[in-house]
Amino acid sequence: MQHHGAANGQRALGPGMTALLTQMAARGVTKTQIGPGGQLVGSQGACSMLPLPGPPCMGMQGACVGQGMLSPMGACGVTNSSCLALPGPPAAGRPVFLAPATAHIQPVSGKPKATNQLAAEFVQASKERQAEMLKDPTFSRAILQSLADNSGGARVAPVVDEAAEKALWTGMLTLTRNGSKKLPARVALHHGKMQDIMVAVRTAAGNSSLLDIKHRVPFDEVARRISTGTVLSLDPRTPTEQRSFDDYIAYFKTKARAGVARLDDGLALYVMPAGESPEVLKSLYELNTHIPRNGSLLGIIGTAGNTVSSAGEKKAEPVKEAAASEVAPAGEGDGAGENISSKELMDLFSNPDLIKLLSDKDGEDKGN
Repeated sequence: MQHHGAANGQRALGPGMTALLTQMAARGVTKTQIGPGGQLVGSQGACSMLPLPGPPCMGMQGACVGQGMLSPMGACGVTNSSCLALPGPPAAGRPVFLAPATAHIQPVSGKPKATNQLAAEFVQASKERQAEMLKDPTFSRAILQSLADNSGGARVAPVVDEAAEKALWTGMLTLTRNGSKKLPARVALHHGKMQDIMVAVRTAAGNSSLLDIKHRVPFDEVARRISTGTVLSLDPRTPTEQRSFDDYIAYFKTKARAGVARLDDGLALYVMPAGESPEVLKSLYELNTHIPRNGSLLGIIGTAGNTVSSAGEKKAEPVKEAAASEVAPAGEGDGAGENISSKELMDLFSNPDLIKLLSDKDGEDKGN
């Protein structure tokens, strides 16, 4: 083909154009559509710029017109300068500043309010507003969680186990024995009334966030209170606190007695090692099979007996005024929520509607 073209005085095609024409022929372009110079000729002899595959201008004579478009030198009887030009770079964008236009818009976070912030909002609201808030279960749950979280001082990430996941409620409490040997504990409610938990939390809030064990009673006396009491489990918040728990467990095993911490409203918290008493075991695990059997402390909230009388007791130290205004540390994940002080925590218990609401909710949960 090259020899024939040269013999007729036509310009010979280079290897790049030859390869291109071969590809075009494979795509159905007939020889009659290819001019003597390699240009594409339409039905009326005009340029018919067909889209060609691959990058433009690969070993071909002529100018590129767009991606994969070829305008051979001298095609259509016009010079390359009259063909379509390649698109240039896009025009520079014009910056648009939204700050002046949106300055009047108050940003609203899509993240739910922190628990402490909801509780603080409830405390600071009027009685009428509080009545409206109590219709929203979000507030009642937030208030109860704030009471639990703030009752035990500083909080750390809890150890998650199966028993805690199946518990009706979890929170934090701190025990002491005669005002010493503080034992922060992760508390889980397995059976009983939520109102008893509130009594325990309220008692701790009025005594420097502590529940003080001052008496001991036989294990069988605790067993008699299980059927009508509230059953809790107390576990270390982190593995590093297990040693303190082992000390408490060994203490109660050695004494063969349960510790007693007096609560408000004529109640008491009875604390004993899990799995120590057959009578207690039988009564407990008939109520809930997820109650821990070893390595934990069990708490039973029930009526205070004669052993837990006020006579001869060391009077709990009153909460100092400075401590009342002290702000409890924010928990993990509270974000920018407002903290709630000890005084505000105590104010939560002054609303009888809240107490009734949480008690009614507890009754509904037991009914379900």
